[in-house]
Amino acid sequence: MMVYMFSKVIKGKRYYLLGENKCINGQSRRISETYLGSADSLKKFLEGNSAPKEVESLSFGLPAALMDISAEIDFIKAVDLNCPKRDQGLSVGEHILIDIINRIDEQQSHNRLGNWFSKTILRKMFKINKSYLSSQSYWNHWQFLTEENIDKIQKELLPRIIKDTDLSQIFYDPTNFSTFIDDKHHDNPDSMKRHKVSLSNYGKPKSGIRGLRQINLALLVTKDFGIPLWHKPYEGNINDVTFFKEFINSLMNKIEIFSKQCKNITLIFDKGNNSPKNIERVDKDLHFFVLGSLHPSQHEDLGVRP
Repeated sequence: MMVYMFSKVIKGKRYYLLGENKCINGQSRRISETYLGSADSLKKFLEGNSAPKEVESLSFGLPAALMDISAEIDFIKAVDLNCPKRDQGLSVGEHILIDIINRIDEQQSHNRLGNWFSKTILRKMFKINKSYLSSQSYWNHWQFLTEENIDKIQKELLPRIIKDTDLSQIFYDPTNFSTFIDDKHHDNPDSMKRHKVSLSNYGKPKSGIRGLRQINLALLVTKDFGIPLWHKPYEGNINDVTFFKEFINSLMNKIEIFSKQCKNITLIFDKGNNSPKNIERVDKDLHFFVLGSLHPSQHEDLGVRP
């Protein structure tokens, strides 16, 4: 076991931590990090002759690492550029980033977001009171994320995400999620205006659970590490073949971005997206290599016969 001190630079400021390493399978691995503070705070502590009356422990490792990734792709700027608001409190990009980090670190309800925030290093980076992160504040910021703005943000971030990323094989996969939105809530006109639940509809659930409204989600990810490149939620009663046309249109708008990074790309998708028109469009418009699968009923002549 070895304990040592190291530093990290977050948003231009240097912070110090204690690390603890342990030999695992013949290699030294860091198993814990303890936040110590800035150089000024350490200096004041060392110059004092008494131990602190209170010791505060803040979650540092994962939130700080996610802040580093955000800074690398300039996430906040990409969101704020497409979702401007008056200069008051957090920007839309800052609020969305805090929400995302919470979902990855320790998912909380909207009402408890502030409590989680106050126990992490994020409270040192964003000078707001935890009471600011309320449910109302959450919805006030997320209302800026319209379908059009989300598409613009994705297009803004894409060149930065795919930089130094292997794009030789990318996977397209639509899926769906069952919800517990009941018919009374869904068909109430006032409820529709407030909550916009029109995405939820009855369809063919991949989970096999019938009788529940569902929301469909299409994803485009890299083969290595499953890095998301594009996503789109859509109505639960639209089948994969029908939505695949919209996916091709969206991908065509981004071909120039992809082609700058990789000349040869193989698009992989399953047989649920097969149709003569879809295959023709992929071959004609995308100019990607394609790897798919065949349904036995579509090519009976290739089937194995007894």
